[in-house]
Amino acid sequence: MKRPYPLPSEHQEESSLSPTLKLFGWDDLRPYPVERGSNNFVWNLTQGILALHGNSDWIWIDEGNWESENARVIASRIEIGFQSKSLFLSNVIQVITDDYTNPMLNARESLGSQYQSVVRINAFALGWYSKSKDHNGNSAAAILSKAGFHPESFEDYLEAIRGLAGKMKSRGQVAFKNALAYDGNIEFQEPNKLLAKPAWRKSHPNEEEKQAFGDYVVDFICRLGAEMDIPCRCI
Repeated sequence: MKRPYPLPSEHQEESSLSPTLKLFGWDDLRPYPVERGSNNFVWNLTQGILALHGNSDWIWIDEGNWESENARVIASRIEIGFQSKSLFLSNVIQVITDDYTNPMLNARESLGSQYQSVVRINAFALGWYSKSKDHNGNSAAAILSKAGFHPESFEDYLEAIRGLAGKMKSRGQVAFKNALAYDGNIEFQEPNKLLAKPAWRKSHPNEEEKQAFGDYVVDFICRLGAEMDIPCRCI
């Protein structure tokens, strides 16, 4: 089974997203609106997309106009105010986004008032060393440093995470998200602080130390969620 996106360590020639990234022509598109049993659904979806981008009339997409219509849709997406307008037309009131490359994204500032975000906790579960990173290249040390935290001990580290969590709601961040399935083992063990601490500041802790560190930090964050009324989602 392919991942929804490849990890940096994986060199896949083709991912599940690649059809949207490679060059294609009408022969590649034609089977979907013309030759499939679901073509009516595809046409309705196409017209909905066109309506969001300014079309009020039905447009039949064919070999003669698909390139110009595609170019017009792409151009309209960068117009000022497009995001808010398209959400309004779609009757979408709020959007919760998951920017896995920027766990501390303030979506309201970056995307608009209708957006909120989740905080991925992977980097924190792997944050035993300053250069430790999750599968998306996020470093707990870098995230904390940017927020003004520079923990010198494991206890400091936990309190820094608490400090970040305490400001989540002011940044429009509405939940924690655990996506550690992408980083390895998710068979969590009973959290034990004494077993977790030895991994702190080690560049290469052993597997047992890594497991104990991650188990304790994830449990700590879940407890913060319960304390601060912040939902936690696991995948």
